[in-house]
Amino acid sequence: MDCDNRRVTARIFIGALLAGASFLFGAVPFPQLSGEYQKQMLPLLERYCLDCHSEEEQEGELDLERFATLEAVRQAPKVWVKVVEMMEDGEMPPKKKPQLTAAERKAFLGWIRNYLDAEALANAGDPGRVVLRRLSNAEYTYTIQDLTGVKLTPAREFPVDGAAGEGFMNVGDAMAMSPALVQKYLDAGKEVASHAVLTPKGIRFSLGTSRRDWTDELLYEIRTIYARHTSGPGATDKVYRWDPAALDKAMKMDGRVDLFHYLHALVENRDRLMKNPELANEIAREKNLNAKYLRRMTDILTDDNPSLLLRKIRDDLRTAEPTDVSARIVWDVRKWKERLWSFGPVGQIGREGRPDAWMNAVNPVTAQQELRLKIPADAKGDISVFLAAGDGGDGATGDAVRWVRPRVMLKDQPAIPLAAVPGLVQRMNLLQLNELARTEKYLAVIGSAEWTGKTIEETAAGLGLDSRVLANWVKAVALGKFGARKVTGHYPGKMFKVGDYDAIRGWGVPATPSLIASKADQTLRFGTLTIPGRSVNMHPSPSTEALLIWQSPIAGRVKLKGFFADSDGVCGNGVAWRVELVNRTGASQLAAGTFDNGKRSEYAPEAAVALQKGDLIKFVVNARAGSHVCDTTQVSFTLTEQGGQQRVWNVEKELVDRIHDGNPLADSFGHPAVWHFCSSANAKPAQGDIPPGSVLAQWRAAVIGRAKTPEVHKLAEAVKQALLPKLENAADADKVLRANFTNPTGPLQWLALALGDAKLGDVDAAAPAVLEYKLPGKLVAGGEVVVTAQLHPEKGANGTAQFLVALNRPDAKALQGQPMVTGAKAGKQMEQAYDDFRELFPAAMCHAQIVPVDEVVTMILYHREDKMLRRLMLSEAEAVELDRLWDELFYVSQEPLLRVVSHEQLYEFATQDRKDLLPPLEKMRVPTRQRAEAFWARLKKTEPVHLAAVLELAERAWRRPLADADKQELRALYEALRGQELSHDRAIRLVLARVLTSPAFLYRLEEPATAKGKRWAPVSNRELASRLSYFLWSTLPDEPLQRALNGR
Repeated sequence: MDCDNRRVTARIFIGALLAGASFLFGAVPFPQLSGEYQKQMLPLLERYCLDCHSEEEQEGELDLERFATLEAVRQAPKVWVKVVEMMEDGEMPPKKKPQLTAAERKAFLGWIRNYLDAEALANAGDPGRVVLRRLSNAEYTYTIQDLTGVKLTPAREFPVDGAAGEGFMNVGDAMAMSPALVQKYLDAGKEVASHAVLTPKGIRFSLGTSRRDWTDELLYEIRTIYARHTSGPGATDKVYRWDPAALDKAMKMDGRVDLFHYLHALVENRDRLMKNPELANEIAREKNLNAKYLRRMTDILTDDNPSLLLRKIRDDLRTAEPTDVSARIVWDVRKWKERLWSFGPVGQIGREGRPDAWMNAVNPVTAQQELRLKIPADAKGDISVFLAAGDGGDGATGDAVRWVRPRVMLKDQPAIPLAAVPGLVQRMNLLQLNELARTEKYLAVIGSAEWTGKTIEETAAGLGLDSRVLANWVKAVALGKFGARKVTGHYPGKMFKVGDYDAIRGWGVPATPSLIASKADQTLRFGTLTIPGRSVNMHPSPSTEALLIWQSPIAGRVKLKGFFADSDGVCGNGVAWRVELVNRTGASQLAAGTFDNGKRSEYAPEAAVALQKGDLIKFVVNARAGSHVCDTTQVSFTLTEQGGQQRVWNVEKELVDRIHDGNPLADSFGHPAVWHFCSSANAKPAQGDIPPGSVLAQWRAAVIGRAKTPEVHKLAEAVKQALLPKLENAADADKVLRANFTNPTGPLQWLALALGDAKLGDVDAAAPAVLEYKLPGKLVAGGEVVVTAQLHPEKGANGTAQFLVALNRPDAKALQGQPMVTGAKAGKQMEQAYDDFRELFPAAMCHAQIVPVDEVVTMILYHREDKMLRRLMLSEAEAVELDRLWDELFYVSQEPLLRVVSHEQLYEFATQDRKDLLPPLEKMRVPTRQRAEAFWARLKKTEPVHLAAVLELAERAWRRPLADADKQELRALYEALRGQELSHDRAIRLVLARVLTSPAFLYRLEEPATAKGKRWAPVSNRELASRLSYFLWSTLPDEPLQRALNGR
């Protein structure tokens, strides 16, 4: 029999005792017994017993002759107990003596038993000396567990209970209370109190003792309700936080409902449901589905006039076969859910400009829609691009639509009208063939202008060259026009006492970018930074590079050597860096790289760098992958002059002690404006179109070096041959040269030249319709088709349409979920249709994750979003329980107070490294503190609730109603503890410990006799219930028994 059954049986037994069963209280009165003794018992004694047990014989030291009256009998009841035992054992009368008849034996024993019962009743309530019984270890443990509802075992540290002579461990004489045991009880009481959880409604107990334990329990209970109806939280614990795609995928599994089973049940039972929609409850039980949600979905079947999206679903439900549900209906619903809902980062909810919820409604209704289609970078041969227009699913035909300026966009190229693409390749190839054949003439014009100083236009006059091609050649070879080597973007102000160190100074803006130098000999640390002694360091911003520029004061050659190192290796994603040369013909890259947190990169190009006076060498640090967090970077290098005076420019020696002398700053050799501390917008590394070592590079060098004219002309002819088709045995550099200069979008811009003055135009059509354009893959590879779709301004003003651009011919199903392009009237109808759809098909029923996992830094501890689950799936009882759990979660975790701490920590972080976060954090300061103040007020308001809960628990623990004095004593103890400046939480726990160390709890106390001259008093119902409860299951009376005692 299990514990519950034993308790039921015991309660029945106790109830019978409390009701006063007749077998206990039906004893024969003494006057009747006296008469029966004289008439029946004395004759039988004389006949069968006195021969052996008279005053003279007393066999076995038993004298029965002295019992002449009942009064004499009552003086020795134990004798008659012995007589019954001997008769039942067959020892009286002896076998050789006359024996009682059966009737006589029955009458004889019957009288003795009636007498003993009467004697027992007469002496009931006076057990003699009764020792106080404390709770045994087992009774203590079971009582604590029943009081708290938690399997606590505080008696494990108690001494083992001693056994009395009878072998029992609950005999009062054997249950002494030593001083050591008193301390054990006090410790146990405090331990039990540490498991108390203070809630808005009172006190409960937990296996855990920390606020984290208690909140984890509540999270588990909330998620259990969520998981009962949905997929539960996504498995984000198996996802790396730095893998946004995987995290997003896991989050999209959060709190979902598998619609297949519901839609399949509707299709499978549609005939029954259309006749009687109430059968949905029965079907839900059969299919183990949520009855409330299935009943709501049944309304789709029976609705005669649903809005547009639900109408399509209804028609499919009425006509589909069960095997079609997944591909036909579930797919459509899923596509619309993807379009009509969006998800935002939970960790950013509440920030300015961010959504107020995790799941947000989207109304894809617009007067026009821009469509973009990426073309694969490896596209080959002819590819088809399809412009598809649908009627919006309303069944109407002939909706007039317009495709506005359909075009192909290629990087750094003008837009190509789709209508102009046919024949474009042929025109471009012909133009390229003709103009490359005149390469040496274009180069001759550029070379002559370089030498004579005339303009390109003057030099080319009358030669019949294409001015557009010539302009592209000039730009490509960077001759004939020279760019000035100007330095811009100098930092506007000085920086002092960086990190509170006088030794660290620099240039920059209040946040970033900046350049600092430390003249301290030792390493200095502040925040997350580690600044080496006598070093130069730079920090970029998200959109701005940090630059240290050396402007050559000499004409000659220098060798370069140095390194970049991470000075903030605790956080961030490492560093990106590069070194560039900028001369009169443009920029070229000398070295570049990236490294991870705490690492460094060294560089030492083998070749010396040829310089003219005024050329620039740029040392650049930028935000790797767009993240500038913790990007402070040490930059160290030397520039060593080759030949001449063999001067050496060392960045530490040049800058550390003189950093504030100016910007620009003279070098140590007296040359002005050599060092520049600047910033600029993020730029791509410099890359030239002319491969080093190619014949064009040789021609360019010859022109700059004023080589002899025949040599220059010969090299120009070699360039032409390298660019023409069917060049055999070409050097690798010349192969790269040809690839660059014959590329349609390369430096000579053949595509733009062939396109000429082609205009972008609109294309009209009547939906539904699909337009196809054939495009040459080689030309458009890596490009993008761009078009704006809208209803025709005059013919389609009140229509509805959907648009799609695709590489494969789309069907009507492909348009599902695409935004609706509508007129004003139709737009309102569509928005209502979207609302109706979302009311029944949320993207998720709840945010089952609860704890944000999509932001590393956030002020949000817990996010509740389960309105859809409550409305569509939860019973009223579940909704009430869910509200209780959420309220308790915020109360127990003290979430409003923790937000204040999070705000302060974030604010401190922002002041050091994210000053862009300061304005939104400042706006959140007042609301955050107001919420915390309101929570403090609530904590204060609930303090009496907890004290009342302690008194209620004391009444149960002490197994009796509390007297007013008891209540006053406990309240006074609480007030005294608060008066000692103990917190409410601490005071409540100490009062709880006091309750559990009281004699009223540790001992099974009963009220003594109070009547004058009485040594005993009847046991009350409550005391009897306690006795029997501890006798039967070693713990206090449970709630059903308490209710019985209280008459409820």
